[in-house]
Amino acid sequence: MYRAVKDINSDKVIAIATDESQSGSYHDVGVWCDFIFESIPIIPQEVLDYALENHIDSVFKIVDNTIVCKTILELS
Repeated sequence: MYRAVKDINSDKVIAIATDESQSGSYHDVGVWCDFIFESIPIIPQEVLDYALENHIDSVFKIVDNTIVCKTILELS
């Protein structure tokens, strides 16, 4: 099981860790999500390539208590 950290200023995921019932602030840059999930979404190769080429720091976002991969359009 995993738990994510949400950026305090957006819906982007800034960290993912194994679930240890974390909660609250994360180094003053994010907050631990109040939900857990079983697997980390697979990043499509074209999204990964775009993110690496453009130095994008996060390809995941939170939608309805779910971690999802952003599209290239959302990253650009």
